[in-house]
Amino acid sequence: MYRSKKYLEWIGKCEEYFANRVPPLINYPFAIEIAMGRPSKRKMDIDNRIKAVLDVLERVRVIEDDSLAWHLTVYWEENLDGCRVTINKAGI
Repeated sequence: MYRSKKYLEWIGKCEEYFANRVPPLINYPFAIEIAMGRPSKRKMDIDNRIKAVLDVLERVRVIEDDSLAWHLTVYWEENLDGCRVTINKAGI
């Protein structure tokens, strides 16, 4: 997988954000909602962005493993810069 300079910068910003925080390490089945800001008006697939968000959440130790995701909701949100993530315990 090719990682663009912009993608690597985004990972760095995420790591910086969590550097002085103690994330909750979610190690149980969870439901996740991801609101994505559309970076441009050009045609793009939202599903290509889901893996990046889940991978960075693992990297900064918010979630133990993305295989614990039992429910996923993802959508474009106007006027949002970046993304907003909400995680809840899965109701299984």
